[in-house]
Amino acid sequence: MLEILSEDSVERDRTEKFDYYYTQGVAWYWIGDPVAGILEEYHHTPQGYVRSSSGSLQRPFEPRTLSGLSVPLSELLED
Repeated sequence: MLEILSEDSVERDRTEKFDYYYTQGVAWYWIGDPVAGILEEYHHTPQGYVRSSSGSLQRPFEPRTLSGLSVPLSELLED
């Protein structure tokens, strides 16, 4: 599951949806924050979601779910 944060969705995506997806057994949850320029990956564990990877405009995003993939976030924002 991937959520892209917007000004009015930060609280909902980081709390309500975060908890809901966990209780529904969603194995991987990505949260993209275009304002901060980061993408975070969380994985389902018995204790809750754990952040397993993150990327920023300075460092490519390398998700554990897709081994070998490297996403240069800074290039995605270029015109």
